[in-house]
Amino acid sequence: EDAKSIGIANNDKRILDKAISMWEKGKDIEKAKRILYRYTLLRYDNAKQWREWYNKYQSKLFFTESGGWLWLVNDLDPKTPGNDYSVLKFYEFNESNIAPIQEKATKEEPVALSSAVSTVGKDKELIIRMKIYPGYHIYAKVSDQDPYIQTTYDLKAEGDVKLVGELQKPVGRPMAGSKSIILEGEQIFRQKIEGKSGKITFIVNYQACDSHVCLMPKSKTITIEL
Repeated sequence: EDAKSIGIANNDKRILDKAISMWEKGKDIEKAKRILYRYTLLRYDNAKQWREWYNKYQSKLFFTESGGWLWLVNDLDPKTPGNDYSVLKFYEFNESNIAPIQEKATKEEPVALSSAVSTVGKDKELIIRMKIYPGYHIYAKVSDQDPYIQTTYDLKAEGDVKLVGELQKPVGRPMAGSKSIILEGEQIFRQKIEGKSGKITFIVNYQACDSHVCLMPKSKTITIEL
């Protein structure tokens, strides 16, 4: 939605230049931050650093869908600024807004969910936390060359609650030796909403695997009352 609002595709390098310019001019800085944090592996906190990085590496930048829908630097050194996946924390959130996981992730049930609604002024946001048992993963995106089952999500709103925009999903990371993208550990989903009362149902369909075996595909549902 942020990319659409400024009229530049997320796989067009100009989107980074535009976001940096917005920040430099003090125009819609929060949107500029979301774009830069969403589509890169950098977390600079001022426009000057972003501009220096962009000017230095713009000729080497490339967009990768299989690598997480990110702009990376065409450089084999993972320490090159912009290539370090260890800094990836795509959805920044306030831990105090997230409900603790009520159920426990186990080897038999590797995926657990919890939810909370964050309200800032007139804006409301549904935040869903997913906990995946250590050693297990699910598939955010499956390559055509792999036989795995891709995770899907379904959100339904009832009453006077309305979903605004699209569900914001975690990026995940590339699976070793594959173009598929996996989710592991703790992940955050965000959905903007409107309305004062009603019910939201979130359904995730997934197959959990570890390095040796894949469990049966399952569905898990969490219901949020407003």
